[in-house]
Amino acid sequence: MASGTADKLFVFDVFAHRMKPELAVVRQSELTPLLKSLFRIAEKKVHLEKMRDLSLRDVKGLRRFRKEIIAAGRGIKKALGILKNTQRRYGDALSNVAVEDTVDGELILISFDEIVQYLEDALEVAGTERLVAVGQIHTQLRSGYEKKLAKKKLPSPGGEVEAGSIDPHDHPARERSPDIDHWFIGAAARCLDKYRTAEGKPIPRYDKIISKLFEVAFNDRTRDVENIRTELGRQKESGSPCIDFHLIGEDNEVMSGLGQKPIGKRSGRTKLSGQKRKK
Repeated sequence: MASGTADKLFVFDVFAHRMKPELAVVRQSELTPLLKSLFRIAEKKVHLEKMRDLSLRDVKGLRRFRKEIIAAGRGIKKALGILKNTQRRYGDALSNVAVEDTVDGELILISFDEIVQYLEDALEVAGTERLVAVGQIHTQLRSGYEKKLAKKKLPSPGGEVEAGSIDPHDHPARERSPDIDHWFIGAAARCLDKYRTAEGKPIPRYDKIISKLFEVAFNDRTRDVENIRTELGRQKESGSPCIDFHLIGEDNEVMSGLGQKPIGKRSGRTKLSGQKRKK
């Protein structure tokens, strides 16, 4: 979908034009609001897919960075060991040794003890950055070893935190996971729940409407009516994909999200009133 304002308006007009025949039974006064809501949900699906692609792209870079940090840490540790051995052997003689350096144009002298301290600090930073890199890898994409590292603690102003908690990772990231499509199906169904036909009845045939949404919004014809009906039935029994994700609509309303609490039934299962069997 286009991102510019003019292009966005044009795309919505095309989207609305192609979807109207599927929504012919909807009360006329509610048709445009319904189309706008469905369009926003489609935009959010595109956003989720972009976030997923970014997470997949970032993994290689973060792993390469972690390896570089580990290599740098080893070099620092080796240099630190040499300096500490020297310090133990010649401690008194080194008390008058200083290295000249320039900071902001000003000449300063750094003592041998300060050099050792700088390297100790650098080694600590390298260890922290190694864990930070792991924490930035999406939860769903971490290896077994990375999952163990993600449980290690990082220093922070408010106290130690687990490395794996520094990024919320509130979107699906597995390349072949159907979670985003399943979220979209559920979100579209809940959107349709809010509107009525000209006779004031629930809108029929969610399966057919949502299948058409995939075709019109994403040029995706793989989600046929039977596929949609099966997923609606699964969500009616089990709810939406259990991933913590919330999307804020343009009207500042929480539209719907992956992992949201199922609503509409006393048993806690999602109510999808428009799901009907094919006649």
